[in-house]
Amino acid sequence: MRHLEVQAQALAKAVASGAASESASSVTPLTPEKPLEDWDAKEAERWFGSLPNAKKWRACLPGLDGGIVAHTWSVKYLIKKGIPEEEAVQLVAFRDEAAARVSDSGTRSSAASSVPAGVKDALDLAGGVTETGTVAFVTPSDEAAKPVAPGGAGPGQAAPEAVTGAATPAADPALPGPGPAALTPSKTAVAAPSSDSSGEPTEEGGAPPTEPKASSLAEKAKKGLVFTRDWVERVGPFLPFPGGEAANLVLAVLDLVDTAVANGDNLRDLKQAAMMFLGTLAEYHKTLEKMKRYKDVVGQYNDLLQGIKAYAESYANRKGVVRLLLAGVDADTFKQLEKRMRALWEQVLLLLEADSNGRVQDVQDVVEGMQAVLTRMASVKDPSREAREFVEQNGGLEAVVAAGQLGLVVKKLDVGDRVTIEYIETVSSLLRAHLNKGPHQHITQPDLQTFWFKQFGSEPEVPWLVFWGKFPSKLTETLADAALVKELSDLLADEARRQALQRALDKYDPIKLSVWELYLAFDESEALLPQVRRLLGDQRFTPQSQLPPLPAHYTGRDYEAEVVAAHLRQRGSLLLLAPGGMGKSSLAADVAARLLRSEGLASRAARALWVELREAGSVEAVEARFCAALGVKAETSDNAARILVALRALAEKAGQGDGSGGSSAAGAAVVVVDNAEDALQHPAAAEALRGLIRKVLEEAPAVRLLLTSREPLGGGLALEERRVGAIDRHAAARLVQAAAADLTIDQAEKVADACQGVPLVLKLVSEALVYGRLTLESLPTLKAAAAAADGDPTRATVGLVLKSLHARQLEAAACLAVFPSAFNAKAADAVLALPGSQPRALLKELYEHGVLNRVGGQRYIMHMLVREQAVKLGAPGDKTFQPRAEGRFAQLMLRQLQDWSVMLRTKEQWPLSLTAAREQQADLGCLFELLQGLTPEHGLDVADVALGLTDQVADLLIYLGLIRQMRGPCEALLAQLESAAPEAAAGQRVDAAMASVLYMLGEVHRTDGRYDKAVAVAERSLDLRRHALGPEHPDTFASMDRLALCIYACGRCEEAEPLLFTALEQRQRILGGKHPDTISALNNLAICVHSLGGFYKAAPLYRKALALYQEVLGPEHPDTNVAITNMASCLQDQGRFQEAEELYRKALTLRQRVLGPKHPEVIDLLNLLASCMQARGRYEEAELLYREALELSQRLLGPEHPTTIGSFSHLAVCLQDRGRDDQAEPLFRQALDLAKCSDMLGPEHASTIACMQNLASCIQARGRYMEAELLYRQALELAQCVQGAEHPDTITTIRSLVGCLHDRGRSEDAGEALYRKALALSLRALGPEYPDTIASMSALANWLMAHGRLGEAKPLYRQALDLQQSMLGPEHPDTIACRDDLTACLRACNGRALQLGKRVLGLALVVGLLPSVVVQRRRLHRDGSRLVGTGRMVQEYGTISSG
Repeated sequence: MRHLEVQAQALAKAVASGAASESASSVTPLTPEKPLEDWDAKEAERWFGSLPNAKKWRACLPGLDGGIVAHTWSVKYLIKKGIPEEEAVQLVAFRDEAAARVSDSGTRSSAASSVPAGVKDALDLAGGVTETGTVAFVTPSDEAAKPVAPGGAGPGQAAPEAVTGAATPAADPALPGPGPAALTPSKTAVAAPSSDSSGEPTEEGGAPPTEPKASSLAEKAKKGLVFTRDWVERVGPFLPFPGGEAANLVLAVLDLVDTAVANGDNLRDLKQAAMMFLGTLAEYHKTLEKMKRYKDVVGQYNDLLQGIKAYAESYANRKGVVRLLLAGVDADTFKQLEKRMRALWEQVLLLLEADSNGRVQDVQDVVEGMQAVLTRMASVKDPSREAREFVEQNGGLEAVVAAGQLGLVVKKLDVGDRVTIEYIETVSSLLRAHLNKGPHQHITQPDLQTFWFKQFGSEPEVPWLVFWGKFPSKLTETLADAALVKELSDLLADEARRQALQRALDKYDPIKLSVWELYLAFDESEALLPQVRRLLGDQRFTPQSQLPPLPAHYTGRDYEAEVVAAHLRQRGSLLLLAPGGMGKSSLAADVAARLLRSEGLASRAARALWVELREAGSVEAVEARFCAALGVKAETSDNAARILVALRALAEKAGQGDGSGGSSAAGAAVVVVDNAEDALQHPAAAEALRGLIRKVLEEAPAVRLLLTSREPLGGGLALEERRVGAIDRHAAARLVQAAAADLTIDQAEKVADACQGVPLVLKLVSEALVYGRLTLESLPTLKAAAAAADGDPTRATVGLVLKSLHARQLEAAACLAVFPSAFNAKAADAVLALPGSQPRALLKELYEHGVLNRVGGQRYIMHMLVREQAVKLGAPGDKTFQPRAEGRFAQLMLRQLQDWSVMLRTKEQWPLSLTAAREQQADLGCLFELLQGLTPEHGLDVADVALGLTDQVADLLIYLGLIRQMRGPCEALLAQLESAAPEAAAGQRVDAAMASVLYMLGEVHRTDGRYDKAVAVAERSLDLRRHALGPEHPDTFASMDRLALCIYACGRCEEAEPLLFTALEQRQRILGGKHPDTISALNNLAICVHSLGGFYKAAPLYRKALALYQEVLGPEHPDTNVAITNMASCLQDQGRFQEAEELYRKALTLRQRVLGPKHPEVIDLLNLLASCMQARGRYEEAELLYREALELSQRLLGPEHPTTIGSFSHLAVCLQDRGRDDQAEPLFRQALDLAKCSDMLGPEHASTIACMQNLASCIQARGRYMEAELLYRQALELAQCVQGAEHPDTITTIRSLVGCLHDRGRSEDAGEALYRKALALSLRALGPEYPDTIASMSALANWLMAHGRLGEAKPLYRQALDLQQSMLGPEHPDTIACRDDLTACLRACNGRALQLGKRVLGLALVVGLLPSVVVQRRRLHRDGSRLVGTGRMVQEYGTISSG
């Protein structure tokens, strides 16, 4: 409104000084002596050219048929065109002066006031103060955005009173209208003239309004069919309801056409046809009402106008230029609109002829005029053809922009006089942003997209402080509209407004703003300023909230919402129980918002999460939905514990958000679990959901759960239920009147009764009445259908209402029903498979008809009951219709998975990829279900689908924790591919497809620990890719790399190493050294070499991989963090403890910053850092870290979690090394008992066997050899059975058993044989250069030396020392320990060990080792009892790269 204030001030000053009248008299424009609206193009052009600064203004103003359309001007309109405010006021004054010169009699009008008419109008318009000091009435002529009053209310009839939904704070007076929670007539937009029912002058002093004479169609026809914006504004209020909505849409079309950047000829034809039809309605609405066809005709007309509006929006912003250059004019949509307009026109003519042929003949000129327009529309004009050819000839858009030839391209487009340097630069910015595939591409609003690209480049998120430093002031660098930037700056100058916008956009991190949040909030087709105003005006948002917005028709639940909110505050969690359509989801959103807005909970820490369980039919799906809402990575197991940890942290943070540090405030952390009934229909999913709820109720009572379901949860949960019923009759009637504003209260109550007070039915029926699809006479039919329904009247009524939709609308609804959750316009485009703007038009139509609801800026969602009925009714005669829509949905989701997987491997967009994928968990679950049951009716080529499951998609699903859900789809796709009998030409393609599926299936088996199956599947995938793609294809190397990892997981490291080396070498040669796949192969090879004992060989590989990860993926990428941990473990195994410690601390700090200090993944690094401290002999520090990790693990994950069990063992080992065996033993026992009872481990798990050996080692150290021997033998039997005879852990168990027998004095007979068996197994399975092999060699040598067989022991000691020196270097503690053993052997042999002993001592001093460390290392290799050590942790904590 700033420009209106400036305008009023400027004109008031002009009036006071007499400058305005002087200016008017000093300028003598060439004014034709006839009414303004009757000027032809030449007369308008001549008059405009005679004005001062006409040349300057000409660049901003579009013409119509070569002439200026002066009579449509308003100050706001001119400012939008880029004319400064003062000059816009001057132009309007000139126009009004010209209008005042000629009255109907051709004489100059006189006014009682000395103020010129144009000045007075402008003053009135600005709401300024006149000479008498009274506030002027704001005329509708310059406030086009003011709503036309509901036509049904008409002059003298009061509109229905507003209905208030959720309680909202007072709205900002500078923002438009009442708060969104107020329920107002939705089908209105141009204000009716003000009067009361008596017809007397109103309070504002105006005369009683009369229907404008300009609405006479015959008169218009005689004057040449000149329909103006002013005429539309004046005729709209007098059209019966819902004609006002049609007038609004026509005005919107006028705005879009007048500001369109291209395609002007086609748009003007559509505009003219739309206005002519409106004129026909204005002339003959009484005739159509008498025939009871008026609402039907207007409903069809409104749907058509939505299509025209959507088409015009495609060219109303600068993206229209990109659209023209890439695809040309949307000819298919234009022809469809022409066809629909022609059909509707002919339908109306037939109706009118049936009633009165004579009256139609009176306006034969109108008929001929419309026919002429339709004839022109039959031929689509393509103004972009020359420009597209130029772009194609010059190497494409990117080359044209780079060569600076964009100006030439724009000049070849249909953009009229808009071609200025600023315009070309603005379009250039947009094209550069379009061509760059950075994070800004997620922002669909063009002004914001180019702004972000210009100011923040490749950043996916920026701190709010940085954003406010550049927005909106820096918009001028990419947007030539200075007036818009100024208005935005004025609007956001107030700190309170900036904070309000920040809260409205904030979804994830309160410190930063991301491109994803801008995508969710801003629509592509609407201008920036009104969207910002709407976000500021919406008082329902809450900080850090995932709550969906309340639907416009939400009402009648105020008291119930307060009761439920009070229950949550005072008594705890609650289940809302109701049949479908009762509005329980909206009630839950309202309650959660009220809790967050209530006094004391308005801090930024308060949170409300929304868990959507639509179609969550498995354990994995239920857990994944909770993880997605919480921002937690879903793992392959134990997600329930992670969810509970995150919920506890949420409640703790929310309770301390005010800085008081007190206990959690009840209700500060609210979790809404919607549509729980979908999970309850599947036994496993139901049990998982009940288990989660039970844990939250018992272990996180500060979290308030609010569940919605159509059926009870069961399971004996201590959760109260509240049944949600229909809204009361009065509220239902008001809801009806809010949509169907022409109904009386009695009529609205009858509709409410027929709908039984069910909100969903009330909304659908009301919209059907508005559009004439149903009438009041249809109410008995609705009642009968509900009465005849078997137990579910709502479902029957919804189906009956949907049947009244047009066939194309019903088919579109059936297609869109494939989306289980919210979707955007781009996704709808893919599923509807219609050209151009048609899908977007259908979205708007279905939204207006109540079939869709809006969620956020540009997303839609369909109610479950509507989805069900739409699918049933969509195309009953075509059995393939719905499967084809499902097939298109599957294609869409596969493309999105591929896009996200590519984003995951970039430095800038990896966080966005995970965010986007987690937002669409429900869609991914639906995709997995579809892939498991593909049929020919889906219209998909199975091979294409399989090839879409790329290796990168598998990596993404691993990151998301969803890979296990792909087992069923992979097996089903594989069966179909194997059963096919393709032609020889297609054989290689099918083989490649099978290889892709096998690759994915191998990852499923590897993740589940089925390593033998994983190896078999991976081998088959590699063979097929070698055959189908060739030995040097990147996918072949991927299969080779993955096969090696599967073999490595089986413990066959020597067999895996050459495969990993080959994969790395080939990827470096073909993909380059900095490709993510190459870096991943490098990291995996380093791990394998490390595991083989090649610590010094692995170090440079680790170091290089880490440097490349930091450069290519960034310092905070999960793979970078893993690489840091790997490097640290390698340094630790080399004895470079200081460097290892620094890296561990760096990784720990990074993980705490990204995930939070109390995240489960932080526990792993605490244990690793503690192990490093332990190896350095800093036992006190190690013990403190181990205890911190154990306490955190018990609190976050529970006592039976594998990480907790491992933490018990780590702490026990540390205590044992400190000589506190009596304290270590109970910890070892507790770890073993927990492992045996754990659902995730069990008595035969490898970790349980390790716990058994650790306990045996402690008991052995305490001298209870018989008890220790029994445990060792039990562990050996289990290891041989579970892991195999040649597994490294089995070999270690053999050595441990022999050490125990030796201590018992019973190793004479069995000791040598067992040691030699262990060494032989190590050499065969692992090779000589492996730590366990060297340990077996040293153990055998020690046994021989202990039994006096020094000659046999000496070569074994020498061999072990040579291997250690080559692998670890001469200064490593293990090398020193081996040299110490050899020294002892030589001394025993011949006493020649003095010189070697001095060298050992010197090296020990160099590396700063304490004697206890050397003893510790010797004992580790002598008896092999330390199974929970550094190397074990590295493998346990999953440092293998997923890529």
